[in-house]
Amino acid sequence: MEPLFGLVLGLMLAVASPAHDSCTCATNKWAVCAQEGPGNCTCRLAGSHHPVDCSTLTSKCFLMKAEMIPPKEKRLWRPPQAVSATDGMYNPDCEDSGVFKARQCNQSSTCWCVNTAGVRRSERGGSSLSCSELVRTRWIYIELTHKRSSSAFAVAAVAKALTQLFESRYKLHPKYIAAIKYEPPLIQIRLDQNKKPSWDVDIAD
Repeated sequence: MEPLFGLVLGLMLAVASPAHDSCTCATNKWAVCAQEGPGNCTCRLAGSHHPVDCSTLTSKCFLMKAEMIPPKEKRLWRPPQAVSATDGMYNPDCEDSGVFKARQCNQSSTCWCVNTAGVRRSERGGSSLSCSELVRTRWIYIELTHKRSSSAFAVAAVAKALTQLFESRYKLHPKYIAAIKYEPPLIQIRLDQNKKPSWDVDIAD
């Protein structure tokens, strides 16, 4: 589906897939895997050393932390603009479960409160700032574009393909896809998740 539309994601989404016999986590580029005995491939996330289950999504907090590791340590290139900042890339503090801690701080002791997607949801303050709880992310708006073509795709076909992608690749149940609007070459998607059972994927991830 993705090659068909040449989609450019406006939102960073990260997924993991089963580790193969070569002891790699094929779609999680931040995972560092090692063969620990016959048939025992263990993968951990750079930055947190958190064990990676390559059959499920890796939390956004752990992925952001991995992105902030210096290139020499993870042997992957990091964009020069990926610096510690309150409104963009920053090195987050994560709970052991992988969710963001309610309060995040940068190296200058400036702190702020975040939602479950790690986005700032309060005014900046000092190290004494108190964030009582993590603000729940209830909806996400995504914009995609595809390469211009001589003829537009059918709206129903676009909606069906995207719904299948979210379900098969990101394990997101279709009931959380509130709307898909297509005006070539722009595709707009709204995800709504007021309540999330423990077994469902969090749209913030």
